Amino acid sequence: MVPSDVTPPAPGLVVVSRHRVGLDEAKAALVVLARQHGCLSATIARSTDDYDLLVIVTEWDTVRSYRKALSSYEVKVESVQLLATAFDETTAFEVLYRQDAAGVTEHEGALVEKPQRIPD
Repeated sequence: MVPSDVTPPAPGLVVVSRHRVGLDEAKAALVVLARQHGCLSATIARSTDDYDLLVIVTEWDTVRSYRKALSSYEVKVESVQLLATAFDETTAFEVLYRQDAAGVTEHEGALVEKPQRIPD
C-alpha cells in the first residue's frame, strides 16, 4: 500500500467481494493482498444485517496491478483459499467517477465498450 506520507493516486479499479468466512481468515489473506504493488487500500466490513457476511474491498491503481497481484506466488499460497470463497458475482469495477477531499476525478473508461444495439 501507499505510505501514509504520500498522496495516493486515484484508484483505477475497485474490487468488491462478499464472503462467509471468519474475520481472522479474511484479515490474514488481506494482509498479503495489501502488500502487493499497486494496492492503494484494503478494507474488510461486516454486514449490519447478517453477522456472518463480510465484504472485502480493495482499490488498485490499475487493472494490470490487480491481475499481476493475483498471479503472484505469495497471493496464490496465502490468499487464494479466501478468494475461492467469494460469492459468484462480478467483483472488479473500473472507476469512472470519484469525489473525495481532493476533488472530483472522472475517467471515460477503457475496459468495457458499451454494447451496440443490433437493429430489429
